[in-house]
Amino acid sequence: MQKFDKTILAAIILVFLSGLIFGQGFSFEVKLGDILALGAALGTLWYASNGLKHNERQYLNSIMPVIEKMEYHHADFGYELKVHNYGSGSALNLEYRLFIDEEEVTFVEWKNQLIKGLHGARNYNFGGPLGIMPNTKISLIKFSAQTPQSYAELVKLISKTKIQINYENI
Repeated sequence: MQKFDKTILAAIILVFLSGLIFGQGFSFEVKLGDILALGAALGTLWYASNGLKHNERQYLNSIMPVIEKMEYHHADFGYELKVHNYGSGSALNLEYRLFIDEEEVTFVEWKNQLIKGLHGARNYNFGGPLGIMPNTKISLIKFSAQTPQSYAELVKLISKTKIQINYENI
């Protein structure tokens, strides 16, 4: 069942007003042309209201964020996980959930495991903002290990980790 909206109400009011205005000055007789004109007017109003609803839905769907995770392995034993927003809408209230072997861990526990493996690391950066603007990217995880062995251990831990990103949009 369709909800009662403003367009239907406006059409009903117009029909009664036109009947009152024309009915006062003329004799009351209904011709086939009058019924056809009324049907055409109501059909036009219905078609226009459906077009406006469709355009509104299309506009709201066009401003959605499109989030993608990208991994980069650098030649100097570096690793970087970036999150790209390719959409035209902002991703708000980002929430990162981490799973190791299907078991959820907190970001602090996971970060501590990574830092243990970063013996003598040159630099590292963990975490990100709470939102991503349209057509931008953020670095969620970035580190450079000193030795190939520590790099291999860290990549092994990261490969076992599943990162789930939840967000809200407008």
